[in-house]
This record gives sequence, C-alpha cells and structure tokens, in this order.
Amino acid sequence: MRYAMREKLCNVAEQISKDSLLVDQQFSGRAAETFTNYSLFLPVPTHHPRAEAISQTRFTVGRFQADTLPQDGYLLLDANLKSTVIAKAISESAHYVEATEDTLKELSWLDNFIANNVPQTIASVIGVGGGILLNAAAYIAERQGSDFISVPTTILAAADSAIGGLVRINKI
Repeated sequence: MRYAMREKLCNVAEQISKDSLLVDQQFSGRAAETFTNYSLFLPVPTHHPRAEAISQTRFTVGRFQADTLPQDGYLLLDANLKSTVIAKAISESAHYVEATEDTLKELSWLDNFIANNVPQTIASVIGVGGGILLNAAAYIAERQGSDFISVPTTILAAADSAIGGLVRINKI
C-alpha cells in the first residue's frame, strides 16, 4: 500500500515537472523589461479534469486596468483592499471576504460560501488579493465551470497562487 502511494506521488511530481517545462522554456533568459505587456498561451494538460472543454490558458503580465475586466464576472476581493485605490477602480458589486486560513482554505466553508453567494451561472471569477484568496477564487471558478482571472496583490501570490491549476484546500 505504501509503495503504491509513493509511486503515485512520484508520477504526479513527474507530470508537474513535465508540464512546467513549457513555462520554463518561455521565460528562460528573457529580460524583465520584456514582460511589461506579455501574454503566454499554454495548453491545458490532458490529465486536467476540464482538458476537453479548455484547450489552453492565457497568462498575462501587464498593468492592472479595471475597465478590461469582464463585466459579467463575479468579483472576489480581499476585505483588506476595501479602502484602497484598487477597490475604488473595480466595482461596487465586488464581494469582499476576510482572507484567513480558517475560512478560505476550508472545503466546507468554501462550499457553503458558493451555495450562498455565488451565482450558479457566471462567465468568470475574478480574484483580487493575496495567495489564499486567489486559491479560493480558483476553486470557485473550477466548481462553477467558469473562467478564472487572477489579480495578485502580493509578490508571493503572483508566484505561488492558483496559477497552473493547483488549488490548496483543506478538506475538513
């Protein structure tokens, strides 16, 4: 049993490395200035649950402009952003949540939140905040079968949140 689990984890790690090569090849050796307005289209790995419905994802680096966000999207923002320029630029229809470990990373809390707050049919989920919030927004988008737009507000969130389909949720 233990051997089977170890083998499965090795296979997952190998698949992640393989999927990451495509991204690494695109960014390797590029000067930082070339990323001012940059889009990268990546194929969705065949092992992803929605690979048949989604052929590629787009990763864009650029200046944040609220008027470029989809008007029919569900906006999820970190409550700490409520009185910032970002919140004023986005929309009054944004839903603010406290981005804490004991809420946004808990499966039961998230499922309850979705049932009570998120429309059943939405074109996209737009998450604005740090890593915990972006992971939760990605989970919501995946559950609703919607597009996901990530607007990281921290360096760590830009590097390590739900980009690439990895969503860290505690199942309690």
